[in-house]
Amino acid sequence: MARLPVMRLGLRTVSTRSVKAVRGDAAARSAKPTLDFYGSAAWKAIRLQVQRECKRTCQRCRKPDTRIYVDHIVELRDGGAPLERSNLIGLCASCHGKKTAEVRQMRAEPC
Repeated sequence: MARLPVMRLGLRTVSTRSVKAVRGDAAARSAKPTLDFYGSAAWKAIRLQVQRECKRTCQRCRKPDTRIYVDHIVELRDGGAPLERSNLIGLCASCHGKKTAEVRQMRAEPC
């Protein structure tokens, strides 16, 4: 019985990665500048408190079992208290994005 010849393909593996991950400081990797305040122990403590109180449920749309982003109701640049519990709300990613867009829209509108 004759053997069939085996063709060797001349194809090489090509990397499809166009950007390599950068290791190091998270702030250096982030495209969005952040305030030093958000790295403080006081912020981390109040953020954890709000997240625990929310029990993984969005305080706006009531979506359960989700990641909670702690957001300032009155933003810092608008005079909101940075560590006041009554100025903080736990939101899902979708509601956090919508709320941020709403505030930016209001800020952009002429008085």
